[in-house]
Amino acid sequence: QYNYDGYKLSAVRSYNLIDGSLIGEYYGDDIKGFDFSPNHDILALNMSRIGSVHFWDTGNKKLIGALQTFNTPAFGARFSPDGKWLAVLYGDSTRIRQTINGESLRNANAVVAFSPSDGFLAVGNNEGAITLENLSGTLKTILVNEHEWILDLIYSPDGKQIVSSTSKCNIRIWQTNGGGLVKQLESPKAAGWMVESTRVAVAKLL
Repeated sequence: QYNYDGYKLSAVRSYNLIDGSLIGEYYGDDIKGFDFSPNHDILALNMSRIGSVHFWDTGNKKLIGALQTFNTPAFGARFSPDGKWLAVLYGDSTRIRQTINGESLRNANAVVAFSPSDGFLAVGNNEGAITLENLSGTLKTILVNEHEWILDLIYSPDGKQIVSSTSKCNIRIWQTNGGGLVKQLESPKAAGWMVESTRVAVAKLL
C-alpha cells in the first residue's frame, strides 16, 4: 500500500501469543519505532520521514492523535510507566513530552529509559556516561562511564538492573544500585528483557 505522496506504507501488527491470531494492524509512513502504553490501550508509532508520532487506539483500531516533531525524524518512542510521558528519540537526542498535549518537559542529548520502580530516568550519552536523573534533569548519581557511545538503555522489569548497548557492539548489564557490572555479552547488536526479568534476549549479525 502507498500514501498520497507515493511512499510505501509500513505496518505494525499485533498477535495473540497463544494461538497466533492477528489482533490489530496499524499503518504509517516509514515507521522506525513503536511502543505500547502501560495498559496496552494506546500504540505510539514513530514516523521517521514525516517527523511525527501517531497514537492509535488498540481497541477500535483508530488513529486518535499525533505529536508533531518539528520536521525532525523520530526514531523511537517509550512510554513512562504511568503512561503520562513519552520519550521520543531524534538521532542522538531525546525529548520528554506529555502524552496528552505534547508539551515538552526537557531535551536530553542522549538516549533515555524510564525506571519501572522509582520514577527516575537512566540517561546515556555519546561520551559513554550513564546517569540516573529525575524527569526534570536533576542528577541523582553517575552510574558508570563506559567511554563508548551509548546507543540504547533498557531497564529490567524490577528496576534493579539496566542493559546498555554501545557503538562498539558491546552489551553490558549493570546494577542500578551502585553501578556494578553484572555481565558483558559477546558482540550482539540489540537486547531486550524477558517479562520475568531473569533472561535477556539479544540480536546479533551472523
